[in-house]
Amino acid sequence: ADAANILPSDKILAIIPARMASSRLPSKPLVTIGSEAMIVRVWRRAVQTGIGRVIVAAAEAEITEEVRAGGGEAVLTPPDLESDSDRVHAALETIDKRRHCRLVVNIRGDLLTIDPDTIRSCVAIPNDHAIDMATAAALIVDQGDTDDPNVAKITVGFHGSSVILRGRDFRRKPDPRDGKDVGRYFHRIGPYAQRR
Repeated sequence: ADAANILPSDKILAIIPARMASSRLPSKPLVTIGSEAMIVRVWRRAVQTGIGRVIVAAAEAEITEEVRAGGGEAVLTPPDLESDSDRVHAALETIDKRRHCRLVVNIRGDLLTIDPDTIRSCVAIPNDHAIDMATAAALIVDQGDTDDPNVAKITVGFHGSSVILRGRDFRRKPDPRDGKDVGRYFHRIGPYAQRR
C-alpha cells in the first residue's frame, strides 16, 4: 500500500456486514471457530489493519451481542436489507450522520484468513479521482474455480497505462461470451474500499 495515498484513520470506517440468513451456511456469523464466533475473528482481523474504526453491521441482535462480548463495536441494521452493500450503507447512516468519514471499507464477514495488508492495499486508492472503489482480486488458475458458482469472479480491463485493472463485471457464473478458459477471470477476494 502506498502510504501517501491513505487517508487519516479518523476518515476511514471499516464495516463488516453480517446476517444469520446466509443461503450457503445458515447462522454463519456465529459458527464457532477455535474458541470464538466467526464474526468476532473477522472483526479482530480487521482491527489488526490499523486503518481506522471497525464496526459490525448486524441484521440480528445475537450478532451484535456476540461482537460486543468479544470487545467489538456493532450496530443493528434492518434485517430485510437485500445486500451487504445496503447493510453497510444503513450502518454508515446510523454511525456517521455528520458525514465525517470519507472512505468506507466493506469487509465480508467470512474473511477469516485475509492478510491485513490486503485490506490496507485496498484502502490506498490512488489519487486518480476517476477511481471510486478498490478491491482485492487474484487470477483464477483452476478451471474448477472458473465453473464454481460459489467463487465470485471479476472480469477486468486495464486502466490507462498503469498497473491498475478496472473491473468490468462481477459475477458468479462464467459469461458464455468470454469462454471458459482459465486466466479470463479474477477471484474477488474483497474487501471493497469505496469513497463516501
